[in-house]
Amino acid sequence: MQKVNADYRLHVRRFMTERPELVEELLCILDPAEREQAQNDLTGLGAGAITRLFDRSRYLVKHRPAVLPPPPAPRCINGKVIYSEAGARAKAKRIWSFGRGAMRVYHCPYCNGHHLTHTEHRDAEDGAEAG
Repeated sequence: MQKVNADYRLHVRRFMTERPELVEELLCILDPAEREQAQNDLTGLGAGAITRLFDRSRYLVKHRPAVLPPPPAPRCINGKVIYSEAGARAKAKRIWSFGRGAMRVYHCPYCNGHHLTHTEHRDAEDGAEAG
C-alpha cells in the first residue's frame, strides 16, 4: 500500500508541474485544509485524499487534453506549403468546394513535393490542364 501511495503522489506531483492550468480544477474536490496542504506538500495528505487526487488527475488528463498549437506545415525553399500528391488534390478539392476557385496541382523539382496555384499551366492549350 505504501508503494501505491508513493506512486500516486509521484503521479499527482508530476501532473501539477506539467499542467499548472488544471491545478485549481484538480484540487477543487478537497476540503480547504487539505487543499492548502496539497499546494504546499503532498506528503502530509492521507491515503484517501491522494487516491482522490490521483483519480481526478487521470480523469483530467483524459478529458482535458493539452491544447498544443499545430506544428507548422513543411515549406519549400520558395515558401509554399509542401503536399503529397493526394494531399494537394484533396486541398484543391476543398478550396473548390468553398467557392474560392479552381486550383492547379503541380510537382516541384526543388522539394520533390506538390504545390497549389491559381494560375494556368504555361503549356496548356485552350485552357486544358496539363498537370
